[in-house]
Amino acid sequence: MSVLRCLVNNSIEAIASAGVKPGSVVRIRADRVDGDYLLQVSDNGPGIAQADLAEIWDRYRKGSGSGTGLGLAIVKAATEINNGTYGVKSEVGVGSEFWIEFAEE
Repeated sequence: MSVLRCLVNNSIEAIASAGVKPGSVVRIRADRVDGDYLLQVSDNGPGIAQADLAEIWDRYRKGSGSGTGLGLAIVKAATEINNGTYGVKSEVGVGSEFWIEFAEE
């Protein structure tokens, strides 16, 4: 739940930082793919520049939102502790999609 909360809060903050507009959306998807558990959170916020993507998982790395700079670091740590994988796809002006995947035990 902490991972989901961090990802959703991150999307909401991104949208809010760009100014909430009609049609602003945060989507949550949970699925099983080849026996693994997949969680995706996507938004149509401002997106993240490609040059910044490698650093977003660092502690205290704050984007333009009002958060603590810990959310994505928590996602990374919790996912790694549970032998999962994580990632992000993002395009400036289009939005971002974060995902985590855990193998079935």
